[in-house]
Amino acid sequence: MFGKYICSVIIFFLIVACLEKGNSQDFRYNFYQYNAVGVNPAWAGMQEQASLSYHSRRQNLAVGYHRTLMLSAMYPVVQGERHFGTLGLSLFQDKQGFLGEVNAFELLAACNISLHKAQKISVAFGLQGGSRQIYDELKGTDYFPAWSGGLIFYQRKNSYQNRWFAGFSQSNWLGNERYLENYQFFGSLRTIVVAGFEVAQIGSLAIIPNVRSILQRNVNFTNWGVSLRKTFSENSGAWFRYGSWGISGWYAPQQGFVGAIDIDTPAITMGLSLGFSKKEHFLSYGNSREFILSLKRTIGKRQVEDKPKINEAEPTIN
Repeated sequence: MFGKYICSVIIFFLIVACLEKGNSQDFRYNFYQYNAVGVNPAWAGMQEQASLSYHSRRQNLAVGYHRTLMLSAMYPVVQGERHFGTLGLSLFQDKQGFLGEVNAFELLAACNISLHKAQKISVAFGLQGGSRQIYDELKGTDYFPAWSGGLIFYQRKNSYQNRWFAGFSQSNWLGNERYLENYQFFGSLRTIVVAGFEVAQIGSLAIIPNVRSILQRNVNFTNWGVSLRKTFSENSGAWFRYGSWGISGWYAPQQGFVGAIDIDTPAITMGLSLGFSKKEHFLSYGNSREFILSLKRTIGKRQVEDKPKINEAEPTIN
């Protein structure tokens, strides 16, 4: 099983890398929440299935056309019915100003610890690190160590939904960037705080407000969002038998507004977002669009709890 998974990972990366060569933009401008590992590696500790993920983002900037590209593969560590954590790797492409490019390769390790088994409350920890290759047409090529780490407290609803989550992470991803608007962050760590909770469920519809704040050298980029999710079940086929689809919106006073639509099941996650940017930066940022595709598969004998409760009364959480 593991050998077949590794072969699938290699083939997946080769195909997408050939189709999607290009430049990119830092995750600081990524409103979309589906690039979870890029925001906080502890998200991987919550993932109970093996996955291959592709994340692409495009935006027109004053310095030219930018494309973000991130490929990731995750493999859970399981023994019988118990999930201990997740191992993974990511490939990332970035661009700096007119003359710079960044390529990164990172390995990831994450785990989770159950705090209250009956209520499905746990905490996940994650750490990822690797090498960032920074190429400058004037200064040549430099290599810097890249790392990020974080934790998330959460309460499970089923294998792919949470009642609530709250966590933070730190990274040095911008610590070596020297260009234009990123110059003010040179040498400083970046802290990201995330939180969200299900405030109401009406039949199969759930309302989930969420927030993400990026703090770096006294600069605060905060995204406020809300998601409306519709649960479905008893469909035919293995891909979309159970799951949910949703529409989401995020607003950042310093940046703009993003709207998204997605579908999420134990077998696949797929989403599309459109961003509408303000013109209040040192540079003029245009609108953006993002796409995420993640294919997932249960590993070992672990039974994935994927059938949602729609008509049954949910237990009261004390």
